[in-house]
Amino acid sequence: METQNVDVIFVGELSSGALASHTYEIATLARSIGSATKCVLSSSNPSFDSTQAAQQLGEYGVSELHSVNCGSGLSGNALASYIKGLIDTAQSNSRSVIVVGPATYLGRDVLAHLSVFADRNVLANAVGLELNEDGVVSTHMIFGGSKILKAQSSGDSPQLVILRPKSIAPQVGDEKTECKVINEDASGLIDSSATTEIVNSEVSQSEGPALDEASIVVSGGRGLGSQDNYEKLVLGVANELGAATGASRAIVDAGWVPYSKQVGQTGKTVKPEVYIACGISGATQHLVGMKGSKNIIAINTDDQAPVFSVADLGIVADVNVVLPDLIEKLKARKN
Repeated sequence: METQNVDVIFVGELSSGALASHTYEIATLARSIGSATKCVLSSSNPSFDSTQAAQQLGEYGVSELHSVNCGSGLSGNALASYIKGLIDTAQSNSRSVIVVGPATYLGRDVLAHLSVFADRNVLANAVGLELNEDGVVSTHMIFGGSKILKAQSSGDSPQLVILRPKSIAPQVGDEKTECKVINEDASGLIDSSATTEIVNSEVSQSEGPALDEASIVVSGGRGLGSQDNYEKLVLGVANELGAATGASRAIVDAGWVPYSKQVGQTGKTVKPEVYIACGISGATQHLVGMKGSKNIIAINTDDQAPVFSVADLGIVADVNVVLPDLIEKLKARKN
């Protein structure tokens, strides 16, 4: 498959009215595998500025931004129907098509519908994507991130791929592309039997930076001993550093913290400048979600804990002794 004959259509997403970080990640990937890249997103947020977003996407080589009105219901079906139209147009012009969506609720929803509409399989949870003469090759982390698998997809176009956020470092292109804004209405594309209605929406409220966007993350595990210690120590360090707080699956399952704080294969993937693992042994399920961090500091009483295998700095000690001292020193330094 030749890059110059490939259109890459990817699902964009918004966060607080602006483009989400993983949209830039997919844009970076799209530029490397296709000669024409098109971002399609739901424009239901009234604060979204499509002109500004197009200027930003142009720096990443995106040629078209399709701002789509999906109606008042869930947008997965409408976006998938709209993208199917783009696929048909591209194929009528003898272009191969790759559709990429993020591994989020929306991305999975859109690609699931497209799988049915286009009668194609989906390469899910990929962390990389490239072309070869036989088609598309995707990279996947398996067995808790301990092994890397390559999957060859050589079927007919379109190729459908779901990309895990934080897998690609966003990077602007060498030259800025003029990104055209296309405003469309897809609400009429949904069959009446498939309509949905959003009856309620709740946004999880949290203090400090978002976990998957923060430059510093302080995470806690069972070694803290109790929920009170998590709130006193992990939150205490995070407050002094202006950091986000995370957690291992064990304490999420125990009910100490909400699922939104879980870092790992079944939680969020983070890549901060500094990741501090407090009382976390480091099962592979957790490591796959944080081992891409630039600097990892681990505190654990077990010197054989797996987390030390990825740590840049390891402290073999009781986290409940280390963190109070750390908090005091951080306060003294601030004063």
